[in-house]
Amino acid sequence: MPSPPKPGRPRDPVAVALGNASGLGAGYLMLGRADLGITVLLISAELLIVFSSVQALWFAVVVLAWWVGLVVHGWYLAGGRPHRAWIWPHRSWRQLIVGLAVLLPILLVVSLLRLDIAGIDDDVATARRTFDCVQARSAVDRVNPAHRMVALDPGTDGRDMVKVCDQVQTAGSSLSTGLTGDLTQLDRGLGTLTTVLADQPEYEPLVQRALDHFLAGLPVKDPCITLKISDWLGAQHHPGTVLDNTAATVPRIAPAAILGCADHYFQSGDWQRARSDYQLLLTRYPRNALAARARAGVAQANQKISLVALREAVNATVGGYCSRPVAYPYAPGGANRALVLGSKQYMNGVPPEWLTVDAGIATRILCTDNAGYGAAVRTCSYTGSSNPLGHSVTFHKVAIHARVFDVHTARVITDTTVEISGTSCPQVIFTSGTESRRFVSPSDGDERAAFQPLISP
Repeated sequence: MPSPPKPGRPRDPVAVALGNASGLGAGYLMLGRADLGITVLLISAELLIVFSSVQALWFAVVVLAWWVGLVVHGWYLAGGRPHRAWIWPHRSWRQLIVGLAVLLPILLVVSLLRLDIAGIDDDVATARRTFDCVQARSAVDRVNPAHRMVALDPGTDGRDMVKVCDQVQTAGSSLSTGLTGDLTQLDRGLGTLTTVLADQPEYEPLVQRALDHFLAGLPVKDPCITLKISDWLGAQHHPGTVLDNTAATVPRIAPAAILGCADHYFQSGDWQRARSDYQLLLTRYPRNALAARARAGVAQANQKISLVALREAVNATVGGYCSRPVAYPYAPGGANRALVLGSKQYMNGVPPEWLTVDAGIATRILCTDNAGYGAAVRTCSYTGSSNPLGHSVTFHKVAIHARVFDVHTARVITDTTVEISGTSCPQVIFTSGTESRRFVSPSDGDERAAFQPLISP
């Protein structure tokens, strides 16, 4: 323990105690102990710096004990004793003024800092009541090391709220990204909100606000993405929390999304997928105002699907329509138009308006075989340089086996052999001399007459 001051330099114990109460070691300087004063100043500064970082209750007790120790020690070194009167006639007012002059600015700074901390706490309290993340973050950002030197964890409640706000903001960003159809982001965002509610349920309004912002972004422009998200929403179950309200959004957005997505697939030619989505709307929302359009969509998709099957069968090179006919219930009525599959050699005389190459507008499909010899019409003799004695040639009708299918039902209407008449026995023929039979030469009228019963009865 340092020795008391020399008798030649008496000091007022209260003045010295006040000087030391500043924490700057001013009381020791008043006693002429500059070395001790500088040491105290350095230690005090270090303690405050460490306290602003550590912010622990035990360290606050250490700092308080250090301050009390400085005051008591300065008072003792100046000659203060418990048995002496606190005020005595020979008090040095000049020394008291010096001690107060050192202490009061410190007290003023501490008071201003504490007042600022009170304002910060008020702003945090208001932010917590109104769930204003911007105000909470602004208040917390005002806390600096000087505040932490004079108070333990100033703005703690605000930091807790800012942490929650950051979590909710991150969740909101994930949900917004999920509006592109990224279900992983949607799971991540909703999972974060679930965690916030479980850990700090008092912040439910913040969660509700983030959820409302996400749901307000629905439906998105792409109906198929909206449908994908609505299916995801319908699978979420969080009973007893605001998150369970997600399911209530599904009926608002799903019907139009299903219909829009079905229309998209229909227009792109994916009629199977379109029919599936139209039917989905009828299954889930049979009484919705859009149900009539969905029923029409199913009918149109069925027609397209049937037409595709018909055309694939017609265009198949192996196992096509003639061996495996396909019904097309949407065949047009009215005048018969036939699509011919097989030989068309003797059909030049058939009027073009009787025929079509589009299976979608055909009412009948003719499956024809190659021409064969039909009934004999006439036998004529011919002579030539290669056979001076002559030879006989028998002329036959053109026989074509034909099956006629009803496009609507794919049932056989007629299974017959058509025999086409024509002229025979021309005056001159070109032959090798060994040929014994030939086809007659049908006219356009002969061909028309032969096929008319099959195409336009």
